[in-house]
Amino acid sequence: MVATATGSLMELGVVKVVLVDDSADIQRALTRLLSDVDGVQIVGCAEDVSGAIAVIEQCVPDVVVLDALMPGLDGFETCRELRTLPGFESLPVLMLTGLDDETLAVQALQDGAQDYLIKGQIETRGLLRGLRYAIERKVMEEALFLEKERAQVTLDCIGDGVVSTDTLGKITFLNVVAERMT
Repeated sequence: MVATATGSLMELGVVKVVLVDDSADIQRALTRLLSDVDGVQIVGCAEDVSGAIAVIEQCVPDVVVLDALMPGLDGFETCRELRTLPGFESLPVLMLTGLDDETLAVQALQDGAQDYLIKGQIETRGLLRGLRYAIERKVMEEALFLEKERAQVTLDCIGDGVVSTDTLGKITFLNVVAERMT
């Protein structure tokens, strides 16, 4: 058991994980890594996108661990597909790749994954860190979205025109009053 990483996950409560990988061996290895960790519960496994969607809709996980390169619909397309599911638009995804390739990592992040790990280099501490970061990033994104919405409502309700510019003087924001004025 990894006490320090587990302690961080325990603060989040029980973390429900769905594993999506076309390799049963990888699923077993990840299950074995997480089986003795308090605070982590593997609620389902799938080998492809259709199985992943069925498991996710049934189990409502906190995070999905997803293989980047699978036959048929790959992990990148699967990640984009998960974003279309009602109620799962911001589901945290931890992408796995068998290749130590930064371009794949960048693509995973661009397609909505919160983090990525390289197969063959995964150990319990790194996997727990990835799970924790993926969930914490989702929480921070939701908080940022709510704060931005609150600021937008406030700026739209005041009677003065508000204009924001970047350092070059290009307008980046106008509230409703400023829009009417211009």
